[in-house]
Formats: sequence, C-alpha cells, structure tokens
Amino acid sequence: MSTIRKVLIAGAGPAGSSLAIRLARLGVEVTLIDRDRFPRQKLCGEFISPECFRLLDELGACDTIESLGGSPILQTCFYSASGSVATVPTRWFGGRPALGLSRAAFDNALLERARQSGVRVLCETRLVDIKAAGSTISAAIIKSSDGTRSELDADLFVDATGRQAAFAALLGAQRGLPVACVRPKYVAFKNHFLNASPEPQSCEMYFFPGGYGGLNRIERDLFNFCFIVRLGSHATRRPEQLLQQVIIAQNPKARQTMRAAVALREWIGVPVSAYGFADRISADNLLYVGDSGAFIDPFTGSGILMALEGGSRAANCLEASDLNARRALRFYALQSRSQFGTRLLSASILRRAAFSGILSSSAIFALGRFSSLRRLLALSTRREPNGHLR
Repeated sequence: MSTIRKVLIAGAGPAGSSLAIRLARLGVEVTLIDRDRFPRQKLCGEFISPECFRLLDELGACDTIESLGGSPILQTCFYSASGSVATVPTRWFGGRPALGLSRAAFDNALLERARQSGVRVLCETRLVDIKAAGSTISAAIIKSSDGTRSELDADLFVDATGRQAAFAALLGAQRGLPVACVRPKYVAFKNHFLNASPEPQSCEMYFFPGGYGGLNRIERDLFNFCFIVRLGSHATRRPEQLLQQVIIAQNPKARQTMRAAVALREWIGVPVSAYGFADRISADNLLYVGDSGAFIDPFTGSGILMALEGGSRAANCLEASDLNARRALRFYALQSRSQFGTRLLSASILRRAAFSGILSSSAIFALGRFSSLRRLLALSTRREPNGHLR
C-alpha cells in the first residue's frame, strides 16, 4: 500500500480531533467530519484526569483548556448505599489536580486547535455511504446539513464516532452481513445542575443496587451529574424518576448533595451494550480509535484519557510505519492490546461490584480502611504493563 497522504476522520471527539492534530503535523492532508454542530453537549462524566495534561500540552491545547473556567478536582469520593466512603486523591495519578470541564467546552477547544493546525473541519456532516474494492475503502460519501452529498477519497479512514461505529455499520451493509441486534445491558443519563453541594473540589460517586452515578463541578457554577443503571426493573422509568426514586432514595450522600439541586437541561440518554475491546469489521485502511475501538467503565474516570492516548498511539504507529496503512494498523492493534488490555481487565472485575449493592457496599467499606489496596486498584485502571503510570 502506498504512503498515506490523505486521511478522513469521522468523529470530532477527543480521539478524532487529537489524532487529526498529530497527523496534520506529520504533513498529512486531514479532513475531520462530525454530524453535530459545535459546541455541543455530550454524555460524559466530564472529568479530565491529571495524566491528560501532558497529552494536551503535546497538542498545543493545554493553555486553552485551562483558560475555560473548569473546576479543579483534588479527590474522588466513592459512597456506598450503606454510608461507607473510600477516597482516591488525584495526586496518585499525577502532580496536578484533575479538572471538571463540560464536553461542550473541551471538545470545541480541541476542534478549534485542529482547525488551527490545518485540518479541514466539516461539522453537521454525516457519513452516509462508502465505496470499497475488496478489503480496501476507496471513498466515503458524506451528506451536509443542506442535503448536499459529496465524495471524499483518502488513503486512510478513521472511525472515531464512538460506540455507534459508523464505518463498521456501512462496511457490514456493503458486505451483506446481518445486522447484529445486541440488546443494551445498561442505560446512561446526564444533566447539568445548579445548587448541588458536594464536598469541595471533589468528584462524588454514588453506588446503589443496579448502578452508580457521579457528580462534579464544571464551569460557571454548574455541576455535571451522570449515572448508569442496569436495564431491568428500571427500564420504564424516566431519568428524573431514577434520580429521585432510586439514586437519592438509596444513597444517603447523594440525597445530601442533591437536596437543593435544580436540573438545567433536557436529559441526555444513551444505551450501553458492552465494555472492553470492540469486535469491529475490518478493512485494510480503516482504523478505529476512541470508544469505537475500546470502551472503559465511567467509574474509572479515564475515558477522556483513553481517547487522547488512542489518538497519540495511532499517530505514533503511523509515523513509525512510514505512513503505511497496513503496517500501521498491525502496530496499532498489537500496541492497543498491550496498552489498554490490563486496565480494561481491571475495570471488568470492578464492574461486578459496581452494579451490586451488597458488593459495592462491602468493597467501599474495605477500601476505605486500606489505603494501599485502594491505591493499587485505582492505579490498575491506568498503568502500562511495565507498571509505569501513563
């Protein structure tokens, strides 16, 4: 396969935008598309962990991100339904606080940085079809907000569209593969609130039978509240009912923190089918980054970190392969398993406790008493195989 000169990236979240910036610096012609108009809201814990700032500095975006009025976070406090608490200081992950910042502000800042880096950005633009010959994609068909269709060719295509994996769906349809009907196991919701009262400079995590939620301060005296529940008895309840009748009713700290809170927006809801590495349909010049390739549990607080790391790793693999798509994809597949495999395994083990009221209460009680064990588990969602922090 010839040297990559043109790249099309679908999805302008942290993974897509960060990769676009890095590729533009390598002299690649990059087009970045997204179906939304920016700035836009996104379901997320809106927690930028300390390790992210090294990567943001490499992108030339750190100063801008820090100027957006986000709130410093010095600790994450895990509260059980029985009243126990276990605290994880953010200094364990780096030499600075974490930051609470809305995805609307964060993603828009990275997108603007991509524009400044020479990336062609097309918002309100959907990927609607692809052209492929054998195992190679030759072009993408896109549709803009005014209904205009156009064809974009590229040497490499990148799916950074998240769990929807737009390229995978189109490839499957072209190859006549049956559509996989996977019933969601969970559903997640998010809203912004005024007048919440968490502990100062803290992210608070509330556990209850069948799920958990988290709240932290972001910019402009706003608080982001995001929660996830296992589908079942909760399936027919609206998010405001779940908040009052399940989370606040069963977790005393959530009840205290949210007693005067007022929701500001319409709730955003997203079904979740699975965590871990995604088994996607492949092509010789298609790369999956961010949640399209691997999705980690929100309670780890490392979703944005993994997205930025994925963009960095993909760019490094492309550079190391002399911009050869097939070699780069092989490198990336191997290194992603090595880079993310341990933390995804750790998260999958902890997930069993997260959705069980009895297990989460027992685990939080025990972890609250043993700092060394608490630190070990916290770092297990962020360490490289050699034991070094990311």
